[in-house]
Formats: sequence, C-alpha cells, structure tokens
Amino acid sequence: MPSFSAIYGIGDSLYADAYYKPKHQYLTLNLSATVATGHEVYSRIATMEKAKYADVIRPLADGDTLIMSTDLNSGTRHRKIISPSSISPIANIGNLEADFHTDDLNTLSGAITAAYDNGTKVAEAMTRMNQINLYSHADTTFRKTICVGSGLDRIGDVDSRSKESKIRTYGGMVDHKGYLVVLHHGITEKDYRDNTGQSELHIFDFEGNPYARVKLSLIAVAFFIDRNDRLYLFNNLDESEYLYSVDMKDWFDNRNI
Repeated sequence: MPSFSAIYGIGDSLYADAYYKPKHQYLTLNLSATVATGHEVYSRIATMEKAKYADVIRPLADGDTLIMSTDLNSGTRHRKIISPSSISPIANIGNLEADFHTDDLNTLSGAITAAYDNGTKVAEAMTRMNQINLYSHADTTFRKTICVGSGLDRIGDVDSRSKESKIRTYGGMVDHKGYLVVLHHGITEKDYRDNTGQSELHIFDFEGNPYARVKLSLIAVAFFIDRNDRLYLFNNLDESEYLYSVDMKDWFDNRNI
C-alpha cells in the first residue's frame, strides 16, 4: 500500500503524491480521474532506488517529474528531474543544504512546493522565511526570488528565535487562471497553534510580479480554489475541524482573473 505525503490541485484536477517502498516507486495519483472512472489513475510512476526519502513529487511538462528527496545522513534535500530516460539535477538550481539547529528543524529546506504554468515552472514558498523561489527546469534563465516585506529574512536571525516565536510564513499554493495564489500567515508558531490571528492570500502573476492581497478573517491551515472561483478554507487548530466555502467569482471577475 503506497503511503501518501501530499494532496494538491493543478488546474481542474486534484492529485496526491505517494511512495511505494517495496519497489522504490514515487507515484502521482489523479484523484479527480480516479473518482470519475472508479479505478486508480496514476499520471506519474517513477522509480528512484537511491533516494531514501522523498517528500515532494510534482508532475511537470513534457512527461518530466520534479522530485525532492532527503539524504537521511546529512539532511540535505536534493532536487532532481526524473525523465523517461534519466534522473538528473536541475542545471540552474542547487540543493537545499542541511541547517539543523536546537529544535531539529531544517529552516533552509522547509518549503511548500508547487508546479505551475502548465508544469513549466516551479514555486517553492519557504515555511519559516519570507521568500518564494521561482525557477524552471526547461528555461535555465528563469530564476527569481520573491520577498514579502522590507528585506529577506536571514537564516541566522530566524534560527536565533525560540521555537514558539519563529514566524510561520507560507502554508500552501495553487495555480489559478494564470496566477499563483499563495497562503501566507506571518504569525508566530505559538499564535498559529493557539488559532490566534488571520491568514492572507498573496496573488502573483507567473513571472513573480505581485498582483493582489486578500485578508482572511481566520487562520487557514489549507485552501483550494475551484474552477468556478469558489474558495475553500480548512481549519483544524481547535478541537473541531472547520471547512469554509466562499464565492469569490465577483472578486476575481472585477480584477479580470
């Protein structure tokens, strides 16, 4: 039985990443197609025997797959592209080196990863730092860093804070109608666990230019926007679990999204 690590949306479909240990297979299950057909539909099946652990598997354009695997000895996370004939590093992007500290948290490698623009680009939003990294494995000239705030966080400054006072920054991303929508918290870890504060949605175009900011009235642990511009927000930080639904069609239409 494969073990699932992430569920996310691309376009109109919902996907789930999975790892099948006996065969060292990394799978991408198309949940939408599975429900529609009544049987499991896998859009990607890749084998990578040398990887001890992979927590990111994203289908890309032209049949390629982005995989981020962690070396359990050093803690380094390796970015690799799996194509039908080879496994190779990304030419214009390095690896995420280990940077473990007292709370056993790899600040530098903590990121929410999404493929966007029809799988031609990748966005990595740091969960502990105020930056989003954009790059393309197909176009090695495309590489950008988005900063939210007056300046990029310094790793040393982030690591010097206590675990409860560390800032939880990003929590999820979706590719919606030509824009990258990112869930941003900007609150301390303690406030996040205590369910105190509000999240925001930050909207960028595919080149990384800021477009809009939406302030929410609650902390959203996860979110999704469907093809009809309906926003879904999930919160399970209290004893109960809540799913909120908001019709955003007029908001998106008024901004030509």
